[in-house]
Amino acid sequence: MSQQDLIASYREKILHTMQDAGARTPESGPPVPAAALGEQMLDEAIALPESTRNALMHGLTPEDSTLLLGMASGKAVCAVRDGAPEELRYGLIALVLEDRRQDWRETLRMLCLLNHSAGKLGVNLEAIYQSLKPLASTETARLMSGYFEGGERDIRAMGYKEDTSPDGFIYTRTG
Repeated sequence: MSQQDLIASYREKILHTMQDAGARTPESGPPVPAAALGEQMLDEAIALPESTRNALMHGLTPEDSTLLLGMASGKAVCAVRDGAPEELRYGLIALVLEDRRQDWRETLRMLCLLNHSAGKLGVNLEAIYQSLKPLASTETARLMSGYFEGGERDIRAMGYKEDTSPDGFIYTRTG
């Protein structure tokens, strides 16, 4: 399979994973249960050779970016809702793959949600991030490292609050 075919295959997997799960973007509503969000696809994507993974990241469309940000948001919620700290790793992987394509501020917002969820679970998100840092682009690694070195960590300052839905815990936008 050529590198272009492999990239197209992963872009299709991103789209189908999110569509099949009925996932929502951070602005459109609560995420779906963790089991439906494509952990296998994320694991496969980070296991790609570096050049292929970088080409995949650089080839993301705005829609792909939105879906990956939604996946990160969903993982922040599912980690708390399911008491499953392993979901946080997948949220970070989604941010690494999204590579600040849409807006670096959205990356920080989703990182803040993941970190807030980690705090609720008593998990050190920075330690998880350190294991994924070598997979991030230089710019994304700098942005995420800066967050852990003293970035804004209050979800309210990032425009979110904790809330509940019929499915349980969620984050909702405040502005």
